[in-house]
Amino acid sequence: MMDALTALGVIERLAGPATFERGSALYREQALLQYRRQQHSIQAKVQSATSPGVNEYEVELTIRSNDFDGGCNCPASEGFDFCKHCVVVALHYTDKLKQLESAKDGTPLEKITTYIDHLDEQSAKSALLALIEQDEHLVFKWQYFADIALVKEDFVDPSTSPQAKKLLANIKKLIIKAFPARDVWQYNKVRAYFNQAYSKVLDIVEMLDKLPADQAHGLAFQMLKRLDEVLDNIDDNGGFARTVTHTLVQQYAKTVRGLNWDQHTKARYILALYQPTLTHIQFNSIPKLFVTGEDPKFVQAFFDLLEHAVTDATNSDNTINSVTNTQIVDLADYYAAQSQLAKVIALKQIIASTSEDYIALAKDSLALNHVEQAQAFIDLAHQQAKSSSANAQLLSLQATLAQHDAQPESALALQWQAYTQSLLLDDYISLNTLIGRLGDAGELQTNIAETKAQWLDKTIEFWLNMLATPKTERLGKYRLMNAEPLIELYLYCGKLTEAVALTNTQLIDRELLHQVAKVSQIHAPADTVELYTRLIHIWIKSAKADQYYRIVDLLLELQAAIVGLSDNNDAQEQFNLLLSEIGYEYQQKRQLLKMIQRHFVL
Repeated sequence: MMDALTALGVIERLAGPATFERGSALYREQALLQYRRQQHSIQAKVQSATSPGVNEYEVELTIRSNDFDGGCNCPASEGFDFCKHCVVVALHYTDKLKQLESAKDGTPLEKITTYIDHLDEQSAKSALLALIEQDEHLVFKWQYFADIALVKEDFVDPSTSPQAKKLLANIKKLIIKAFPARDVWQYNKVRAYFNQAYSKVLDIVEMLDKLPADQAHGLAFQMLKRLDEVLDNIDDNGGFARTVTHTLVQQYAKTVRGLNWDQHTKARYILALYQPTLTHIQFNSIPKLFVTGEDPKFVQAFFDLLEHAVTDATNSDNTINSVTNTQIVDLADYYAAQSQLAKVIALKQIIASTSEDYIALAKDSLALNHVEQAQAFIDLAHQQAKSSSANAQLLSLQATLAQHDAQPESALALQWQAYTQSLLLDDYISLNTLIGRLGDAGELQTNIAETKAQWLDKTIEFWLNMLATPKTERLGKYRLMNAEPLIELYLYCGKLTEAVALTNTQLIDRELLHQVAKVSQIHAPADTVELYTRLIHIWIKSAKADQYYRIVDLLLELQAAIVGLSDNNDAQEQFNLLLSEIGYEYQQKRQLLKMIQRHFVL
């Protein structure tokens, strides 16, 4: 067989430079309509360059060991065997050769994909049939696929087709077999029940994907209903039905989206899903499941209908029930995505009851510059606030209001209180952002950089004083604090040497330790190996088997860092010692050692 480079040379020689260029241009324009290869022969159709969509030409190409024979029924091919249409087909064949050649160094799956793509149609069909014949389960599935294909034309009205009725009845029997009616209470038996159900459900889902939309939809709901019924007699405290339920809900939603109904009928049907008809199965986030990604006109029709339903429910004298509450949340989310915050506020204040609800409303009000409305929501949130997180958010909101009232010092003081309440880096960043806004508005006594430096010094002093105070003498939540927030602050502010120095004396989270280890390569290279060693030991002691790859990645990362160090002899010795320690101390973790040995000598 020719390689791709040789094939290109042969095509240009047969066609000549001018025809080769015209054929190449036609190929780039995706003029190839059909392509069918049978061993050494290719039959194809290519659309006309001058009359695309009107004229098409039939090409037959014969592949020889180092040559092509071409024929085409276009006028230009009379007395000239290799026209531009032959060039199009030959170039497509050459591209497939390139894929085969590039797959030689690919993954096994890439090689298989390229090989299958290069097979001629008959060979691919024969290979598929051979695989099916060897597996009883595949024979079972493909028998149904064949039955569906044979009677599909009759599915417009299944009642008129005995074959269609029989097929649908058989699939319904499969649903019953997937969920046999029985009382199951023992933990292991419940798990086994849903394991077997899941394997059968996957087969049925494949069948539904091949059915017309209406029939697939009816069967998908029947599966959900059957599962809901059997859950009456099964103690699923272990949550083993969760995977099956998720699969069935997703499939049902897929069939609903595929229904070829007019948009108003379909929208009313989906709206009705808010009213629960199943006992154990509920549809969470109905718009996301059934509406998102659909035609924009249908999406609008659905949310118009949802808006009418919410308006009717909220205008009545009845108490807002759980269904209306869910509808309000979904409608508000839709308005939020459309940046219609005024409508979001109008809806969400109807169902607001917690401090978090009122805080969200206050933020939306401030985004619209509705300061008085924001203050009202903040007051309501204060009445409900119970957590330090909520109090911190309220202080931050009050800082924003103080800025609106041209009270810069008060704004900064309130944002500082928010930070000392939450102890979160995000609130310190908000303080820095506030300083920038006040500086831009000309409301600071000093310049922005100087003000930021002053507050940074104050923050560092706050943390150093806290860490120097014994935990038993600290107030409230400060008793549980360690050095992590200060290390995060150092990293954020670029005080990287200080971050490394503090890390060397403190127990901190492994992800934060990793950040410090990475920056140490430049700012404290003498500490790099020690920090990575500490990090790797933490990972080995705490990682599960499916996380072992992270340990290998860290070792590779450390090895690369050592290469970049100016004086790496001692570091390399430390690295070798680390590998020896791992091999000796963690002999029982055979899977981990096996993974490490693929890259290093232990």
